[in-house]
Amino acid sequence: MRYLNKKNMLFPYIFIAIISVALFTLFTGGRIVFVDDIDWLLADDSRYHYLNWLYFQNTPFFQFPIFNNPLYGMEFASTLVLNDAIPIMALVFKVFKALLPFESQYFGLWILVCFLLQTLISFKLLKKFSSDNVLCLIFSIFFTIAPIFLWRLWGHYALMSQWIVLAAFLVYFSEGFSLIKWLLLILLSFLINPYIAGMLYPIFLADIYYKRKAGFINKNESWRHIGIVILYSTTVLILLGYVGFGSSLGAGGYSNYRFNLNSFFDTDTLWSLTLPNLASVANDYEGFGFLGLGVIILIFIAALDFFLAGNSISKELRSKLLIITIPCIMMLVFSLTNMVTLGDEVLWSYDVPIFLKPLTKIFRSAGRFSWPLYYFIYLLLFIIISRSGRIKVYLYLIPLLVSLQLYDTQKASSLFRLKHSEVKNYWRTIGGGEKVYQVLLPNWESPLVSSEWDNIGKKYNNFIYVYPKKRTDRAFPIALFAAKNSMAINFGYFSRYNKKNLKGAISKIDKELLDNKFNKESVYLITEDSVWAQLLLQDKNLHLIKEIDGFRIFAPFYFN
Repeated sequence: MRYLNKKNMLFPYIFIAIISVALFTLFTGGRIVFVDDIDWLLADDSRYHYLNWLYFQNTPFFQFPIFNNPLYGMEFASTLVLNDAIPIMALVFKVFKALLPFESQYFGLWILVCFLLQTLISFKLLKKFSSDNVLCLIFSIFFTIAPIFLWRLWGHYALMSQWIVLAAFLVYFSEGFSLIKWLLLILLSFLINPYIAGMLYPIFLADIYYKRKAGFINKNESWRHIGIVILYSTTVLILLGYVGFGSSLGAGGYSNYRFNLNSFFDTDTLWSLTLPNLASVANDYEGFGFLGLGVIILIFIAALDFFLAGNSISKELRSKLLIITIPCIMMLVFSLTNMVTLGDEVLWSYDVPIFLKPLTKIFRSAGRFSWPLYYFIYLLLFIIISRSGRIKVYLYLIPLLVSLQLYDTQKASSLFRLKHSEVKNYWRTIGGGEKVYQVLLPNWESPLVSSEWDNIGKKYNNFIYVYPKKRTDRAFPIALFAAKNSMAINFGYFSRYNKKNLKGAISKIDKELLDNKFNKESVYLITEDSVWAQLLLQDKNLHLIKEIDGFRIFAPFYFN
């Protein structure tokens, strides 16, 4: 071990690469890294994240805002950044789109990158508190098998970027103050997911406070740095397309997606073969925060060791830890929402203060804001262990507990491996059963087999859903067809959209269809019986009015 700590500088990075790839393969099967493997994306919310990418790759490379995606949504379209499509990966793949098949995907490669960075950055963070490479390496595995990290394999793959929170801790615990590092982290987070960005600002303010207290910056510099970050963030939001341009940052549901007070110990049925599932209230899943069996056991052992051996943490480090605890706890309080729950009981509720309402609309899945405290618990546990007089004991104990936690989560690893590598088998069995499988089958095997579709793809520029709404799952095969034919659509799945624009789009459709002012460039997918009945009265020698492969289609001037 002395050799590994002092002589071989490459060993830590070789170890990180091997363990990260091994864990990626264990939990996904590994196949998803290939860009032409897309079936695993086409079943749940990820199908729309993928669809966003298909549309975005056909937009101009130089445009404003950078991630404008007008063909996906049309009048009430939002930009790529608001639809969990991992903008930074979309931008990179857009550069190489000429070398890739149109139906390529980057989500599998992204997941692998997240496994690598989760391990690497946690190792770098732990090295701030210990020079023992072996101790840091084996403990960093806990960060990579953290249930809150792996849980995002359900489908919100952008949220596997939790390593950015670890990077923020790394900047905080570094000597001196670096504005450049904070600006880079903020930009990177907005290029991935706004929730991650939201977690950075409280940590940034804690860094400002501590570095000023420690004398690295003065009062004027503190306020100047804060002002720069505000101006910079506003500019980034505009350039990337988070604000304006028909999109909406706000959405309801803050009190629904909360952190439950038992979340750190709730296995959610999937994450432990040993510990029981605890009761919870509906929608608490966004606040999932099970610490893991190995970590929970280690907490009890390290706590006992800490109190028996006495406090060996320096005054300076205690001050650092106390200051960073404050924003972590504040974010935890936010994650509890205004409906505080313990198990399946609502302990109390209250009206959200007016000044907080904008934040609750932007960050409605508030339970995610428990993540910084979650990782701070991991970090504090390591700091206590690294200052123990029984390091040699921990060097043998931690690998055993890592192995135990991996064994204890085998139900999760088996499920996610099946979900990503044998997707149809997964949905036909444990993912939902035969009925759900039959509903999803058109996403994998397109039902659009009639000859009319070829002409529709050539003759029209727009595919209009009558009437557009937030989510249109059954029409996904048509959305995929439209993307392949570079046709704009006014439907899909939009987590954030401008409701005024939606009303305007509906009024425009009424004017076109009900007043016989048909758009020659648009073909219409009719879901409303009353509209369909009226269109059936139109001239069938001029217009295509037909149910084709299960979809009611009105194609104006099709025979002209």
